Amino acid sequence: MMSHSTHRLNARLAVCGNDEGGPYNCTFTQSFVAPAYKCDLIANGTDDNDRLTELGAPFNTSALVPEGRNIYLAEVGKGDYKHPQMDNFQRGPGGLPVGEAPADLGVFKAEPVLWIGMSHNTTEPLPSDSPFRTNWTHSFQPQVFRCAMNEARYKVNWNFTGPYFMEMPTIEEYLGPVLDTNFTKNEDGTLNYDADPVPAENFIRPLPDVGLYKKVAAYHAMGDVLRDFLKGHIELEPPLPGPSYAVVASDVTKTRLVDVNSLPKKEFGMVLQTFFADLVLSLYSTPEMLVVENQDTPMNRTQWRSSFVYVPKRLWMCYAPVIAVTLIILLFGMLTIWEDGTTFSTGFSRILVTTRNTTLDDISRGACLGNDPFPMELMHTRLKFGVLSEGSENEFMGEQGFQHCAFGVASEVAPIRRGVPYAGLRRRRQQLGVVQE
Repeated sequence: MMSHSTHRLNARLAVCGNDEGGPYNCTFTQSFVAPAYKCDLIANGTDDNDRLTELGAPFNTSALVPEGRNIYLAEVGKGDYKHPQMDNFQRGPGGLPVGEAPADLGVFKAEPVLWIGMSHNTTEPLPSDSPFRTNWTHSFQPQVFRCAMNEARYKVNWNFTGPYFMEMPTIEEYLGPVLDTNFTKNEDGTLNYDADPVPAENFIRPLPDVGLYKKVAAYHAMGDVLRDFLKGHIELEPPLPGPSYAVVASDVTKTRLVDVNSLPKKEFGMVLQTFFADLVLSLYSTPEMLVVENQDTPMNRTQWRSSFVYVPKRLWMCYAPVIAVTLIILLFGMLTIWEDGTTFSTGFSRILVTTRNTTLDDISRGACLGNDPFPMELMHTRLKFGVLSEGSENEFMGEQGFQHCAFGVASEVAPIRRGVPYAGLRRRRQQLGVVQE
């Protein structure tokens, strides 16, 4: 059902390699020889059966919609390799025949041709005089394809980027049929599959060329996998009297060769060719099944790494406003220190001493924790920070008394003036003087 071939686990790592920076991304082109189906459109439209008769097709367009009931019909097993090759074999492994082995035991005489018929809805309404209007509302165009297995030269552009991969297979050249034989015809024009095909010299025998025999056997096995999906048919119930639905008797619906409504896709021959090409490429997911030789090929490798490029202009654009605001704040701080004549801090001990005021102790009695319900009178009391007026709490140093700065109510607090020796400030200066002496 996927739209691409199957790839092995960690394919990017195995193919592209890695280093301390992580795995690489890579792109490269690969050429090889492998089997491929070549599909030809033999019949296109109702009553286009002349070439079908000439080639001995097992059915014609009358079996397809609108004349017939099949929207898809595939005959893919005619002339297949006989299973089993003999009636009697010895018990046990090895497949040894009973008695003398026939001369054609294990010989590949023909590769089955795929005869595939399908009809697609043209979406054009049928004319009023059409004989098909009793069952159908729109025109269907039947087509019959003949697909033969060839040996072909592939060219694949691989692209492993990140967790994804993409391949673009193209068939550069068809090298010829895998088995170049043909069946003779009966008197009625049909092909005689009971007789051996001709010419016999094109048969592929186990000996003497063992390598060629193994290659054709592998090609045949891959074609057999595809034929298991294709064989069968799909019937389409007509919309009149209705309802219209597909009756499936094929595993082709398990592939991407049909749409979600179980009807075959348009350009079926081309879709089938690319589907088999992806089946061939899927062998790379199981390298133990490949018999190949290693070759050097040019590869483009890239690796994504996080890096930072600092542009001075952009840095100044970002940091200059921050630096300017910081300098302004520092200037305001220096101005405040110069005006006050001292410095301040937000340490707990310093906050504690600045709030020591008997007036505040008196008005906060009963609400020392600050919990609710908080007294409204205290809530609306205006507090200021400054010099406590005469008669309030004083600190003494020797014989001289110095005014104390703290929080208090507006009526007992005066502004702080620069140069006045308040409590604690003068003491610090005297202590510094003693140390210098």
